Amino acid sequence: MQQIYYQEEIDKILDQYLAGKLSAEEVRLLHAKLQKGELNFLPEEEWEHIVLPPDVLHPSTHAEKMSGSVLYASAGNDFEWTENRYQKYRWANSRYVVVTALLLGLLLLLPFAHLLLSLGKEQNLVSRYFSPHDILPVERSFTNPEAENLWHAAILKYRAGNYGASVASLNQLFVYQLPDAYIDHLYMGICHIGNAQPREALHHLNMAANTAPADAAIKNLVNWYISLAYIQSGNAKEAKPMLEQLSATLNFVYHTRAAKLLSEL
Repeated sequence: MQQIYYQEEIDKILDQYLAGKLSAEEVRLLHAKLQKGELNFLPEEEWEHIVLPPDVLHPSTHAEKMSGSVLYASAGNDFEWTENRYQKYRWANSRYVVVTALLLGLLLLLPFAHLLLSLGKEQNLVSRYFSPHDILPVERSFTNPEAENLWHAAILKYRAGNYGASVASLNQLFVYQLPDAYIDHLYMGICHIGNAQPREALHHLNMAANTAPADAAIKNLVNWYISLAYIQSGNAKEAKPMLEQLSATLNFVYHTRAAKLLSEL
């Protein structure tokens, strides 16, 4: 009889569930109470007057339960999120982000720092070994007095160390298409090295090398300044073969200087 009674009560609960009067959670709760004998079943007309607890009517989801507290695994206790703890968490998190950003920044800056140090070393070498070649012994003949005046103006500015003004005067001489224009290119290249402009220096020095007569002394002089321009531009690799050849040329005016510079590369 007890089994029949139990089954009847189960059927009533299911009927109420199918009629939409009970939720799944309510069915589970009533079934548990029925198993324990704690439920005195009510007639069907009295079901609507049953007032169930709020946690049964509206059970909290797992996410809602976890929003109020976080399991503190290391201590085995609930970790309550207080305002103070939240501020500490934000501070620690922001500190971690800042430290990470600084480390990444340092890693990115290392190649640039190495490049700057290398360029600084090479610039220092050029400043130590560079000296403007004497322009006074150069002999030139002019048929145009204006061209001759420009040449003398370039000489004065060159010897005064005013390389920019000297370049301006030398540049105007190209209008006259002088047969020894390689001289203008040579001294313009020297001026550009003096002004730390290796790109422009290489342009004019290469022009001088391509247009100069087949004279070993002139070629060696041009190559000396080309090697300095290469070093100044950060391309010491290109300068080494020239310096090796110049340091082995004993009658070259700068052969000792070339050997010392080569030893420091």
